Amino acid sequence: MSSAAESFACPHCEKRYQWRAGLSGRKVACKGCGAVIRVPASGGLMAELIRKPEPVASGDSEMGYALADPDQEPASVAAVAGVTADGGKCPSCNAKLKPGAVVCMNCGFNLQTGEKLSTSVGAAPTGGGGAAAAPAVGAATLNRAVFDTRSKVDDAAMDEDLARETQWKYLYTPLILIGVGLVWILLNAVVLGPMAIETNAFVLAQGGATSYDRVQGILFVLLDFLVRLVISVPLMLGALFIVASLFGTSFGTLGSAMLRLLAVVLVIIACDDMVSLGVDIVTGGFGGIGFMLEASISILVFFAISMWQLETDVMETMVLWFLTVFAPGLIVGFVGLIVLGLLFA
Repeated sequence: MSSAAESFACPHCEKRYQWRAGLSGRKVACKGCGAVIRVPASGGLMAELIRKPEPVASGDSEMGYALADPDQEPASVAAVAGVTADGGKCPSCNAKLKPGAVVCMNCGFNLQTGEKLSTSVGAAPTGGGGAAAAPAVGAATLNRAVFDTRSKVDDAAMDEDLARETQWKYLYTPLILIGVGLVWILLNAVVLGPMAIETNAFVLAQGGATSYDRVQGILFVLLDFLVRLVISVPLMLGALFIVASLFGTSFGTLGSAMLRLLAVVLVIIACDDMVSLGVDIVTGGFGGIGFMLEASISILVFFAISMWQLETDVMETMVLWFLTVFAPGLIVGFVGLIVLGLLFA
């Protein structure tokens, strides 16, 4: 068994393989889930996901299992798929095979030639007597989870699709979210901020809001946003490094991670401000009674936007939330109590 530094992992199922210099940069098929991946340049790294897997039988679970190279067709599909004389599952349709079977009775897949038997429908009969067309071997339908038979043209098209998908996911979508977050925050400040001032019970008791009070409301919302942004971004970035160390998670390049991180922070702050100001407007400034509603919505938005943009699972998101929201809030509250205690002691 190789150490983590001498191995690499599939980004889809996290199955580990022994890393060898001869495999560096090559496209191979994961034996654990069938995903097509690119071997990293050195051991200890996560492989690059080229194509998600199709439903197939899992391969050997031992680390260091020989990889099927999608650029080279093996002599025997059965050998690559792990099918033995004891039976196993068909690499094409995942159906149970009888011991010693050569052809899958469910889909017609030939385990030795890697071809599928198909019956010609509506074809002109050959020979006399109008005999039914005999089963014919069709074009090779080798399972892509075992090895890849795509042409170089298909490779180029797939790489273009992958690049386009990656750009939308890691560049355009975060930029759109950043724009939405900034507009959302501006609307909170210009619309909801003055409304919160105008409906505030204390302000109404003093004769109502003036133009100066409305400007104060706008400035307060914008200042609150800037303070939270300055605090939240470094906290979130530090939390990402901690999560990456704890769970072995990769968030991509630093630039991509920062862009998605900014999108997450902006949307979370904008949503929190909208809920807080909305509760203040409805309750006449006694927003404290809506604390549970604000906290619940805040947590839901945090989990949803973080898991979407940062691609974290539930446990990783919980750690992020604890490090960036719960723990700082707890520390600030504790320090505030100590300061109040010292002032009024």
